[in-house]
Amino acid sequence: MKYIKDALNNYKFFILNIFVLTCICLGICNTRLYDKITHCVVKSNLYLNSITSRTRGNNYFLTINDNTCFITTWHIIHLLQYIYLGFFFPSYYVILIVLGILFEVVEKYFIGCEDLLDIVFNISGLFIGICIHRVYINK
Repeated sequence: MKYIKDALNNYKFFILNIFVLTCICLGICNTRLYDKITHCVVKSNLYLNSITSRTRGNNYFLTINDNTCFITTWHIIHLLQYIYLGFFFPSYYVILIVLGILFEVVEKYFIGCEDLLDIVFNISGLFIGICIHRVYINK
């Protein structure tokens, strides 16, 4: 337990984790695994279709090129990544939120693959991770 608390207080450990998680996510895009994770988890109805058509970029990476999907595997990856970050780095929540927003801005203006719902999943995952941290680490 002491090792975990020492690591949590180390900003180098934080930077290393951000780097590793980013490399994993970018690496997924360049592998055959990418074809398996770019699918729909939850289909949407007509109302939700109008939301996704306004929040997603033209190059949003899905194997299906329509707006009939509300929650994709990319959302699940964002959620899990931010649960991890919230658990291990709860005191960095502001930095993590800003980084998530900046990443979406880069995706929007340089790649066109943004989904503004990713920010919702990032913040939700961060909140869940912080709550789990408070229950298990800060007893």
